Amino acid sequence: MKPHKSRHALRYLIATFLLIPCLGAIYLSAYISQIGSYVKAEWWLKNVYDYKGYFADSIQQPKIIIIAGSNALFSVNSAVIEDITNIKTVNLASHAALDLSFHYNMALKYAKRGDILVLPLEFGYYTTDRRREEWFINNMLAWGWDDYLQRLSIADLVYFVYRTPKIRVLQGVINHGEPIPIPPKDRAITEVLESLDRNDPKMEIYSHVVLNRRGDINFSVKPTDNMLKMHKKGIPYFGNPSSIRKCTAKHKDMLGGYEKEI
Repeated sequence: MKPHKSRHALRYLIATFLLIPCLGAIYLSAYISQIGSYVKAEWWLKNVYDYKGYFADSIQQPKIIIIAGSNALFSVNSAVIEDITNIKTVNLASHAALDLSFHYNMALKYAKRGDILVLPLEFGYYTTDRRREEWFINNMLAWGWDDYLQRLSIADLVYFVYRTPKIRVLQGVINHGEPIPIPPKDRAITEVLESLDRNDPKMEIYSHVVLNRRGDINFSVKPTDNMLKMHKKGIPYFGNPSSIRKCTAKHKDMLGGYEKEI
């Protein structure tokens, strides 16, 4: 190889080795800047946890903590558990598409010595790693910094960044600075307390204002039209998860996306 060609190849290699870390630094900077940007996500969960965390912190003695997805959010009556056990109870359950690692971090955040942790988990938690799913990644980038991202180990944080779709990072960068149309933490807590004082929770299922004092969402309501259709057609709602998955392909329009929850 001629000397000038050798020098040219060396410059190319040096430029390449310098460019890679520069591009990595630019991407990392963009990634960090878009955390918390307003994108389409389940923002109501942020306000739900604002109140649930406030109530959990208000309990000084040993308590029972319920953690799971909406299975426990809607079906557990913490007041009944408290009456039977004479132990203060808080319901930290929320959404089954949140990874088990998220619930684990919530337990670490609010549990104290002597607390009893109860996890009535959905089927999916025994078979699925939610950290790989875009829904979970998107929501954690949107509102999960305090409750999840900043609590991850370096290795888990690197894995999370690796699993993040690049298009999601770009979307967050584009929307950076957009106002977030949910109440701040203090206001969300006040709205729940005001609703409790009025004893008049609104029937808005996916909202913090329908929480009861212990963090449950309990209503005596009739089955939804979709549930009645499923019942008439003999489609199982509970039971073996494999049978649920089989029926969702055939009746996807009627299930309305439930198959993504299991």
